[in-house]
Amino acid sequence: MLLTLLACSFLRPSPDIRVSGVVPRFFVKKDGSVLACGGNSPDMIPDSDWHTKPEVHFERIALSGPVRQLEATTSQALALMQDGTVYGWGSSSHSLLGNGVGKSNKPLKIAGLENIVQIGIGWNHAVALRSDGKVLTWGQRTYGVLGDGQDTDKEDGMPHEVEGLSDVTSISVGGRTTLALKKDKSLWAWGCNTSGQLGQGSSSRCIATPVRVKGLSGVIQCAADKNDDGANAAITSDGRVWVWGSNGSSMLGNGKRDGAAMSPIPVKGVTGAKQVTTGLGCIVVVHTNGTVTSWGFNGFGGLGMSGGTYIQSPRKPNVSGIAAAYASGYATFLVKANGVVLWSGGTDGSKSGPMSKKVGQYTVLNIP
Repeated sequence: MLLTLLACSFLRPSPDIRVSGVVPRFFVKKDGSVLACGGNSPDMIPDSDWHTKPEVHFERIALSGPVRQLEATTSQALALMQDGTVYGWGSSSHSLLGNGVGKSNKPLKIAGLENIVQIGIGWNHAVALRSDGKVLTWGQRTYGVLGDGQDTDKEDGMPHEVEGLSDVTSISVGGRTTLALKKDKSLWAWGCNTSGQLGQGSSSRCIATPVRVKGLSGVIQCAADKNDDGANAAITSDGRVWVWGSNGSSMLGNGKRDGAAMSPIPVKGVTGAKQVTTGLGCIVVVHTNGTVTSWGFNGFGGLGMSGGTYIQSPRKPNVSGIAAAYASGYATFLVKANGVVLWSGGTDGSKSGPMSKKVGQYTVLNIP
């Protein structure tokens, strides 16, 4: 299943553009307006009929006000408004739009969410961080992703606080794993643990309540695995990047494509990091000097460089002056300090748009 959790809910810089989504892709501008570009998946472009409008090219999305953050998969989207409320739309098969709501091509306000400062969306669940440091979850409970101690297919469309978790400053939501960074710079996790993604030193089907990731302290930013069998990443205050979980896509950056790390390990040679984001099978790091390092799956050119389907060790694409990175499915978007947006990788599902053909190296994307 294709999924994007763009920018993976990190401690965000403030670039001119933020990117999320796969088909279509959404671009949140600094003024809070939202543009959509790409194939019009059913119910993913609010108030439009995908039968008569199969694709859009940077069309403005009508929402109730300015947007702070937008996260989207291929079938549903959540928008955090600047007033702290959250709206959702799309084909909600797991109560992500609320109890009893199957789908909607009109943005619906999610009940029970006020004073929200960050959101994230997984395969079948969603997570929100409130201004008081509490975390709320809703959706389907498979793999314990709601953090309420249950691993069932039972759904709950009403957001509930995750018990025993407080003082959270940021979240990162993966396909079936959630990371929560606390004020004391400790990192907590829950959900799928089939490849040790929760950093407990061993694997299991899941852990359905928050546990502290072992062997990590001084964490300043984190990025959760987009799939249910990949790897998570974190940056510590000394600028090092740590990874743990499956190495099936070379996400551990150790020159191999097998095995797993059940506990966090540092990525050799990667220092001075200020942001990390994860795509489908890849990791992208932005450094304090404006350069980028990446590794993992490169099958659609999403890492912006040659070298085959898998980049097994950290490498630097030929870019500079980068302020932020967003991994969007099998593509990566880089926002330069001067506001220029670069992209590389898979298409947006359109036939004639600016991202209708994949590209294998970073190319300027002109956004109106």
